[in-house]
Amino acid sequence: MHTRLSKLVLVLAFALYASLVAFGNLADYHSNFTLVAHVLMMDTTFPGNQGLWRAIHSPLIHHAVYGFIIGCEIIIAGLCWLGGFRLYQNIKIPPLLTRQKVGRFWVSHWAFCCGLPDS
Repeated sequence: MHTRLSKLVLVLAFALYASLVAFGNLADYHSNFTLVAHVLMMDTTFPGNQGLWRAIHSPLIHHAVYGFIIGCEIIIAGLCWLGGFRLYQNIKIPPLLTRQKVGRFWVSHWAFCCGLPDS
């Protein structure tokens, strides 16, 4: 029971974190958008860099990429909330009948793709 409860708390904590990250990117759109634009334009690399041919200077593509990032964060948050809800529903059912793998998959997916905060 304690293991299931700790898994539930972990999945819900990641769901809350992902929700806050997505909300932050939506509420303060331009603060992180400038970072995405600089990365795509590669304007902070050394002069004469041979890889500058792949820089993207289109603002439309910058907004599309940033929208894709925010969309992925929203999807990850929603799936973590769903996994946490399913863990809560099945907290007292015998282990072989539960769907805990759904929540664990999305938590590990979030940690692998987006990383954990440094601080």
